[in-house]
Amino acid sequence: MSRYFQDLLTAAKAVKKPSAELRKAIEAVENHLDDPRRLQILALARATLAREGELEFDDGAIVSEGNDNGAYLQGWAWVDFGGTTLDKDQSASASSAPLSVRETEPNQQI
Repeated sequence: MSRYFQDLLTAAKAVKKPSAELRKAIEAVENHLDDPRRLQILALARATLAREGELEFDDGAIVSEGNDNGAYLQGWAWVDFGGTTLDKDQSASASSAPLSVRETEPNQQI
């Protein structure tokens, strides 16, 4: 779970007289985080997808599971700025053009 989400959950729990909707939302989040199936999905993702420094999953990652045979899992994907206008390296070429979505395909090695 991201720090911001954790802070939001902590603040919600600190409300002295929470509305029924807020209590219900807090309970739903806590139930989701304690769900054994979520933990299994997280373990599977870490074992099969995670790559240190490229794709990582926090312990409190949110899972979205529908009727298909899989699930979406919140994760952290590294985005390299090298050679783009976002490049933080001062020695990067000023003529380097940013990559656009149209210029690359998903999962294309750049």
